[in-house]
Formats: sequence, structure tokens, C-alpha cells
Amino acid sequence: MAQLRNMKSYLGELRKLLRRDVCVEELLSLDQTASLQSSFGEIDSKVRNSIEIPFEHRSGSRFDAYINRLAEANASEVYVSIRYSHECGMFLADSLKIIDIRGFSFDYPNEHLIFITSDFRDRLLLDYSIDDVGLGVLMIDTEGANWPCVAY
Repeated sequence: MAQLRNMKSYLGELRKLLRRDVCVEELLSLDQTASLQSSFGEIDSKVRNSIEIPFEHRSGSRFDAYINRLAEANASEVYVSIRYSHECGMFLADSLKIIDIRGFSFDYPNEHLIFITSDFRDRLLLDYSIDDVGLGVLMIDTEGANWPCVAY
């Protein structure tokens, strides 16, 4: 039931991230999604790096270059986990490079994007929040074998 209720919104969010329409048939099944989510704990979380940037910096060239360096450090396909992924099915993107993070609206405080490489060696968490003075911030958290070593 939740899958039907949220599918249109979910596909709209994926459309913004991927800059193309996404069909329901491209999504992983709910069983595959649940199985993958239980495997995500296999990523080595001993190596991690966290930084916080002003939210509007996600639209800048420095952020774009950082995402490109992450994609070069681990060129695997990436599982995309956003709001409703667990209810509608995760999406597997060819590369982190094709994701348009600028296009994602982050409509709600504490909304986040998670990208996990298909080899389960790296994870990227982008977490949007509002700071104490009311400004948007984006927390960038990387963990795994490659991505934490990439400098912002």
C-alpha cells in the first residue's frame, strides 16, 4: 500500500537526481532492496570522514569536483537510497557521476541521500539540516575503503 501511495513522488525525486525519467521496472524489488539494506553493514566503517558545508555550496564547482573525485576513487555502480526507497525499491545508477545532487530538493530538514557502491566498499551520506541560526547545512559523511580518503 505504501508503495503505491509514494511511487509517484519517489519517481519524481529519482527524475531530479538522474535528469531523466525512471520507470518502475528499473527499480529493485522490495525483497532485493531489503536484502541489500541488510548487506550495507558490511562496509568498513572504521575509515570515515565527515565534513559540513553551507547548503548552497552543493551547487558550486568545488562540490562537483569532489563528487567526480569520489566517482574516480571507486567507479562502481551505486545504489541510490532516498526517502521511500525502502517502500518502492532502490535504484542502481551506473556511476556516482550521473547523479545530479543539485537537482535534489531536500524539501525537509534532516532529509538525506545515501549512495553505496555496488561492491559494498564505500558509502556516501549527504544529510541536510538547519543550523542554530536557521541556515541550511549539508553534512557529507563518507566511509569505506576509498571515499574517506578523497579530500573535499
